[in-house]
Amino acid sequence: MAIQTGKATGRKPSTHESDRQTIENLITYLDHDDPHRVRREDVLGFKNHRLASINSRTGKLVAAKTVKDFDLVALKAVLGWARKSNLTSCNPAEGVTLDLGKPQRLRWPDLTDAEAEAILRHALHAQRGRERPKT
Repeated sequence: MAIQTGKATGRKPSTHESDRQTIENLITYLDHDDPHRVRREDVLGFKNHRLASINSRTGKLVAAKTVKDFDLVALKAVLGWARKSNLTSCNPAEGVTLDLGKPQRLRWPDLTDAEAEAILRHALHAQRGRERPKT
């Protein structure tokens, strides 16, 4: 599977590096680069592998949102391009998704009375001319 296929999919240049990294990770996971040999089970296994992987930058598990919004999107685009280019007979990533629960609400969207009071109290003591130009 050519690493250059990210550009051929017609996606924005800013996504090429992300797509390339995803395809490199898939090739490493599968231990081959033949798009004809990639099966749906391989994509599902790769998805689970990524969910259990550690992000080298943060030292934490790769976020499910990252797998869904970057890895699976890249696989669908690149393998879809391979299908349209007759490099493979199907797109094994088609239909593979990851259900994400709703984000946990940590607080109410409104300010509490104490928070509003603190902001207003602070505003009363602000001195003119000391603000940053941007604010």
